[in-house]
Amino acid sequence: MGLWKKILAILPVLAMPAVLCGWGQEARSAGDAQYGQGKKLFNGDCRVCHILKSEGDQPSPYYLRFRPGDFSDPDFWKNHSDGDIEKAVKKGKGAMPPQPLTSEEIKAVVHFMKIEFKK
Repeated sequence: MGLWKKILAILPVLAMPAVLCGWGQEARSAGDAQYGQGKKLFNGDCRVCHILKSEGDQPSPYYLRFRPGDFSDPDFWKNHSDGDIEKAVKKGKGAMPPQPLTSEEIKAVVHFMKIEFKK
């Protein structure tokens, strides 16, 4: 087998990790500081109430009583813009009180949410 045939045979194998990691999509690597900050804030502050059914999270008593948004539900994203989410975090919404986050932190959480949950 010629060199070019070998290269062409191996190319799909070498390209697969890039495709699986979201090559060409919005950045979400460890080097994406905004993504990392948003992930940390979301997992520490938001996830306890906003369960993610797609990840098998079990409903908490709070969730069963107040039914906060499930960000893994595509319908959530049809009805909420970035501004809507930022406003809800900053001012509170329903049973959720205002969250003590800076504007930069809120933008990081929304950035993380869009990459992870918006489908």
